[in-house]
Amino acid sequence: MRQFAHQFDLPFQARGDAYRVSLLCRCRPDGVWEGRIQFESGGGGGVVMTTPVESTQPSERLLLQWATGLGDAFFEGAFERALASVDQKKQRRPVKGRTTDSANVDPIAVERRVLECFVKLGAWTLNREAFFEQIDDYSNADVQRAIESLEREGKVARFTDRGSAWVALQTEANESKLAR
Repeated sequence: MRQFAHQFDLPFQARGDAYRVSLLCRCRPDGVWEGRIQFESGGGGGVVMTTPVESTQPSERLLLQWATGLGDAFFEGAFERALASVDQKKQRRPVKGRTTDSANVDPIAVERRVLECFVKLGAWTLNREAFFEQIDDYSNADVQRAIESLEREGKVARFTDRGSAWVALQTEANESKLAR
């Protein structure tokens, strides 16, 4: 199986650190080339994060050509996907005490907690598992119902990408609502 790495020239700044960014290229057994983005912390500590597959191309040349058109906006999203991939690998934290009985839950309070996660984590798009880890005083079912309700209200959108469930804020107007 052929593979190589292509390092991008400029470092990427995120969360107070500079990261070296590389395109990891690999030829699959069917001849299709796939590319992942790797972020390596320049501040030490050996932190390396890799995204799921970002692109598949029929040749090595086309994969490199695809990568030449990537900009800051793409790298920001890729960084969040890489970070979410690392978060998925962490072990779940135990629930603090007992969760609230679902029959006595204020759904608005759970929705507020879901929206607060975007602010707390500083992201517009989060892996659904991040909500379950951050909101440990409500059951996962309560959190999921809150996400579904927020989606019906047009405040968030749910989608899946490469087998992971994601939730994204819909508009900047919603961010200003979160600040209140």
